[in-house]
Amino acid sequence: MELAIALPAASVVLLLGASMEAYLHVLLQGEHSRTAQDRARLRGLRQRIEIDPVHEISGGFKIYTTRISSGIEDLDAMLRGGYLRGSTTLLSGAPGTSKTTLASRFAQASCLRGEKCLYVCFDEAPEEIVRNMGSVGTELARHVKSGRLQMQGLVARSSHSDLLASGVLALIDTFQPQCLVLDPVSAFAAAGDSQAAHDAVRLIIQRAKHAGITVLLTSLVEGASGTTELSQAHVSTLCDNWQRERRKSLAGMRDGRAARTKSPRAAPRPRRGTP
Repeated sequence: MELAIALPAASVVLLLGASMEAYLHVLLQGEHSRTAQDRARLRGLRQRIEIDPVHEISGGFKIYTTRISSGIEDLDAMLRGGYLRGSTTLLSGAPGTSKTTLASRFAQASCLRGEKCLYVCFDEAPEEIVRNMGSVGTELARHVKSGRLQMQGLVARSSHSDLLASGVLALIDTFQPQCLVLDPVSAFAAAGDSQAAHDAVRLIIQRAKHAGITVLLTSLVEGASGTTELSQAHVSTLCDNWQRERRKSLAGMRDGRAARTKSPRAAPRPRRGTP
């Protein structure tokens, strides 16, 4: 397991292949109480430290013009073919607005293209998502079995946002996917303060950009009132696209509504009653 520690110089230290629990135990003991074996272990770990800056210089990665399917035909039509490859899309909304369903359809579409997708879920077992999505016609199990889809569950509230970022980066480096889902990315805010969560997500997006990975993030909104919806940790400022999912009550019925907030060169939405 990797360990990530936020430094004052806005960096993240990654201890590759190290035991987080063992390292923290030795580190927190203090110099005066460490044994010779502890000091030797720390020297070995320090030789395997990598430092990734949180605030990299923008750019330096390939810009794609090709689009890939979102897994939803109507959404692809709205976006003139789907998401731009290598872009990052935030899908936000209140609980029950089908964010995980849309994320699963995106993952399924990537596997059907023959690409690999990494699906990281927080505080929910991957097996539960596979079962639940199967009940609505999204078959993820066969893609997991084929090796094209890797689903990994992480416990958000037991780790700092830097630790979560380090874990996600390790999965990316190992699996080398073409598509990435973080469901929900708002778990980073639950694991630490807002700025730390913002920096952790920024680091993941930067790594994905440089690797040409198309990213879909889901996020629980902080609140919804009229046309105003907020995204935790201001993650929307890091994304190329932002889709907001809403549920509106009409005469006792609940109706799912989607609103596009921003998307590069997306086709205008047709009005009701027009061809």
